[in-house]
Amino acid sequence: MRIEFLAPDEDIRPNQIRVNIQQGLHGRYCRGSEIALKESIYKTIKGTVPNGQTAEILIRVIQSYTLLILKLYAMDDRYKNMRGPKKTDHDRNEARIHTADIISIIHDNIMSQNWIQSFWTQFDKQEELKQEAFKILSEYFKDVNALGVQLYIEFLRMQQSANIYKEEESMFINQALRETGVLLKAYA
Repeated sequence: MRIEFLAPDEDIRPNQIRVNIQQGLHGRYCRGSEIALKESIYKTIKGTVPNGQTAEILIRVIQSYTLLILKLYAMDDRYKNMRGPKKTDHDRNEARIHTADIISIIHDNIMSQNWIQSFWTQFDKQEELKQEAFKILSEYFKDVNALGVQLYIEFLRMQQSANIYKEEESMFINQALRETGVLLKAYA
């Protein structure tokens, strides 16, 4: 399990996505983190800590439609390589992974009109963030030559163990474009 701490950008480190929270602990600057907090639910995790004692903690878990906006912003930031040339390969790979996550989240939820509506209404009065999400979706997934689709193709081709053939690759890409189009058409 991976736990991410989200934080506003007031204390962001130069040329980083990390934000200082306290000594030895950092969060990730995240556009939309206010929405993530608003669109979260509480869950209890129970388990055993390394010394053998049982522990229980209450955490906030974001909704899948909110995770989608965070993934869109993250993909865009990683693709634009905000951290500079030394991180180019790493950021490109992270952009591929975010792209695959985006397509998976949309695929798993696109049949639900409530989910689609929740995606677009979660922005509430933050119209700038809503427009930015629409712009990223529409630019990265407008057609087979768009950046997001190309990142997805790269991701699929890197999954050698999956034995993805050209016909399957084409099917996955067309499905992703179709499903992303459904979400874009619901923009209001």
